[in-house]
Amino acid sequence: MRTLNQIHLRGFLSDKPTVRSTVSQKKVANFVLITHKTKMVNGEATQEADFHRIVLWKGLADVAEKYLSKGDAVHVIGEVHYERFEGKDKKINYTTEIVADRLDLIKTKKEGAEEETKETTKEEK
Repeated sequence: MRTLNQIHLRGFLSDKPTVRSTVSQKKVANFVLITHKTKMVNGEATQEADFHRIVLWKGLADVAEKYLSKGDAVHVIGEVHYERFEGKDKKINYTTEIVADRLDLIKTKKEGAEEETKETTKEEK
């Protein structure tokens, strides 16, 4: 049996992406994607927000740096990655992030984004 680790998220950026280069000069971008879910509480629909940590490498990091800003709508397809690490206080901590394989720009504020890339796929890491 083949397994599958793929997630699709569509939401809004909570802030402008942070972009940096690794020691080996690979560009990486990070941002938080906000999605909403509707729940019924006492017969009334209420919305709750979820916050997802997104990681983009190389070409996708370039697109994020050039075109994305706070409030932009995007569709991300990627893999869920879990990390376990020991903190300074010696406690074991866990973190979850989505490593994007694909980034679709739905609505951005920067000009040229639609012409250059409506759909961008990752390059090898």
